[in-house]
This record gives sequence, structure tokens and C-alpha cells, in this order.
Amino acid sequence: MIQISRAVTEYIASHLSAASGLNATLSVLRRADPHSAAEIRSFLSRNVSAELLEKANQAAYPTVLVYCEKLSNTLKEKFRTFSGSARMTVEVRNSDDRLEVLDRTTLVYTDAVCALLSNMRGSWTENMMYAGGYEVTYSAVKAGGKHFVQSTKITFDVDVSQ
Repeated sequence: MIQISRAVTEYIASHLSAASGLNATLSVLRRADPHSAAEIRSFLSRNVSAELLEKANQAAYPTVLVYCEKLSNTLKEKFRTFSGSARMTVEVRNSDDRLEVLDRTTLVYTDAVCALLSNMRGSWTENMMYAGGYEVTYSAVKAGGKHFVQSTKITFDVDVSQ
């Protein structure tokens, strides 16, 4: 089970942080609007609260976190050790000192992640397949970072068999 969640997490994180990944998508957006969102400064493959990252002095905004939220072995394919889905989350955390800028740029980051996920539809490996659906959850703005912090979570299921 550990190998499954690690493999899916690493696959997604490598695509988001690749040269043609999230920062490349953001640079295209910046050409159209110079005041658009800046590059992602940190890609993390773990589920850590914003408060804990700030206390450990490891918070570099904007940050993208990728992690496996849940594994479901539904045995869709008989005689497999694991055949089900991995509930994955890509969390975008952003910080700014102005609320209006924070909200706008956080939405740009979220749209860029969703665009990349749409382009990743299909069979990833012999054992992983992504159908293309996702759910976006917006959090309220909190104190932290450069005065204010906001995050969005993009959750989706990846079909896995092993």
C-alpha cells in the first residue's frame, strides 16, 4: 500500500514540477498579464499544515503540496493484490500582504493546476489511469505568511491496479 501511494504521489509531483509543468503554464499566463501570478517556489510531496511549515521555517509561498489522502481497494479486477483508487490532493498555498491580490493569484494557481490535470487525462503507466475529474475546495483567508494565507485543494481519483 505504501508503494502505491508513493508511486502516484511522485508521478503527479514530477509532472507538476517538470520544466513543462506548472511554472511553464504560469509563465504563459504572465505573458498575457504581467501582473499575473509568480512562479511556484516550493513543491512538496507531503501533507503538512501551513502552521507547522511556518514554525519550522520551511514555508516558501507560493507552495504546492501533493499527497495521497485515501486508498480504496475495491477489487475491481479479481485476482489482483490491489485494484481500486487513490484519492489524491494537490494543495496550493499562497500568501500576500493584500487581500485582493491574494485572492486573484490563488485563483490563477488553481486554474493552472486544473489545466495541467486536464492535459494529464488517460493512462499514466501500466498500473495507473486518470479519468480527468476533480473537485476544487477553497479555504478562507487566514493570518500567516506575508500577513495573509489562502489555500485551495484540488482532489481527484486515480485508478490503480497491481
